[in-house]
Amino acid sequence: MVKDKNKYKDSQGWGYALFDWSGNTFPGDLKQVTQGCVACHQIAKERGYVFSQLIGDPFVKKIDYDAWKTTNKFKLVEVKSLPALLQKQFPKNAKQAWGLYGALSESSFFGTLDEIRPLLSQKAAESKLPSFLISKDKKNFSLVFENKTETCEKDEVSLASVHSVANLEKPLLKANFCFKNSK
Repeated sequence: MVKDKNKYKDSQGWGYALFDWSGNTFPGDLKQVTQGCVACHQIAKERGYVFSQLIGDPFVKKIDYDAWKTTNKFKLVEVKSLPALLQKQFPKNAKQAWGLYGALSESSFFGTLDEIRPLLSQKAAESKLPSFLISKDKKNFSLVFENKTETCEKDEVSLASVHSVANLEKPLLKANFCFKNSK
């Protein structure tokens, strides 16, 4: 991120770029990728749209996940209504899921799909139903659902995530993890 209020007026004064391991920017339309960053960074508005803060900084403010609710909404959908690519990743018994729609789905890219997992995890843990974000072109997604394979602490929920990755040899990243719901 580069701060320049005059140069980046359309993105709250921030210029965004996301690089792969080789130092190349990810493919995609620059305007769409930038709007994906803007939509995601809305939750850090009170922190100047910046997620990372110095540890121990007394002025660090909490990330406001509720800020996403102004431009994004979770909608309960039937799994069978989703694209086949996404349907195949759901647990076999899943009939409904919470989809996140709005600015994030309209402008999502690789970074959005990675950064959204905490919010999807929170929704899946609270509702006991899968939650997902799928890109506007219906080719990329991030999915989180309850999973019983991890041994978690009493106050944690065992979850699994599946995340599509464009232009890599393995098209999906899968992980099992324990999630402690902060609400």
